[in-house]
Amino acid sequence: MQTRTMDSKSSLKRVDYLDMLKCIGMFIVVSGHIHTDYGWFSLPIHGFVIPLYFMLSGMTFKSTKFPTLWTFVKHRAKTLLLPYLMFSILTWLFWAIYNTVTHVQGDIWSPLLQTFIAQGSGGFLVHNVPLWFLPCLFIVEVLYYLIDKLPKWINLLICVLISGIGACMIAFWRGVFILLPWSIESALVAILFYSVGNILVKQLGLIGIQEKVLGRSYPINVIIVVLLSAVLINTAHWNGHISLGSDYLGRNPLLFYLNAFIGIITTTIFAILVCSLNRNNKFVNALINYQLWFGRNSLYIMATHVPVKGIIIVMISKILERDKEFVVNDWLCMAVVFVLTCVICSIFSYYIVKLKKRDELCVQKRIAK
Repeated sequence: MQTRTMDSKSSLKRVDYLDMLKCIGMFIVVSGHIHTDYGWFSLPIHGFVIPLYFMLSGMTFKSTKFPTLWTFVKHRAKTLLLPYLMFSILTWLFWAIYNTVTHVQGDIWSPLLQTFIAQGSGGFLVHNVPLWFLPCLFIVEVLYYLIDKLPKWINLLICVLISGIGACMIAFWRGVFILLPWSIESALVAILFYSVGNILVKQLGLIGIQEKVLGRSYPINVIIVVLLSAVLINTAHWNGHISLGSDYLGRNPLLFYLNAFIGIITTTIFAILVCSLNRNNKFVNALINYQLWFGRNSLYIMATHVPVKGIIIVMISKILERDKEFVVNDWLCMAVVFVLTCVICSIFSYYIVKLKKRDELCVQKRIAK
């Protein structure tokens, strides 16, 4: 999930606002999995967060790095499917042990088999639902690789058509076409966001997007964010609950796309403004650096936060002698669960990154010999 890039206007560097967007997105994801009763505040922001992640992936895609489809498939299988498989098996093992120890009734083996179905809807992957995103992204990227070299307008038109088919499958053709393996129906919808992100970067460059935003005065950008947020709040409530991973596009698929793009634009402007803040203050600098690190390692946060928040909720409910419903609906308890989940998952991510670097060094040493 590294966001280093060769921009047309700059040398190799990290693009901070991409990491900030990943951080904001993962904060939204974690909070949404703690408190699932979407209200006036959470309903709008949860409507665009998954499309945002697909768009971010498209913004960093470069087919020129991979001369053949097979080369690309092998690379993305290693970076997406292998982590998916590892985290799914590990979290299933934790889930199965917990359910056995606490005498929870139910089939503990089906979720393990469902790892190979990789569907985010219909009660699949109960041990770690957010993992659906990784094989779904794999499908999106393989499809997009096949059309990437086409002229931009043809590329975009094909992606609009594919996305429209996916939206119809989810919104209107429930039954035969729903709940396909690897969330293929969601992948079809998501390819439009991936395409828009990729074409936008080809047109402007990653740094060019940032310069477009910062070329306007700070007050103008703030006004734009406020106005777009007001529109988003209203349109999101008209459309209702949205979850691409759970095959919910709301009452109207067109509003789903509108809300998604409004949310993405608003959040992107906000992230760029945050990254442009003066960091002379040590606290501000430390906070932004943590958020950038959190964003860079959002894959590991995504893969570990569900079991972590589950245990924290159980522990707090035991301490307070209240049921879990109280914990996830009380604002103070939710805040505590959110902070502890982010902190613990950050610690896990730190050691995962450390182990990964150590393994890479070992591989390099073996190659050198």
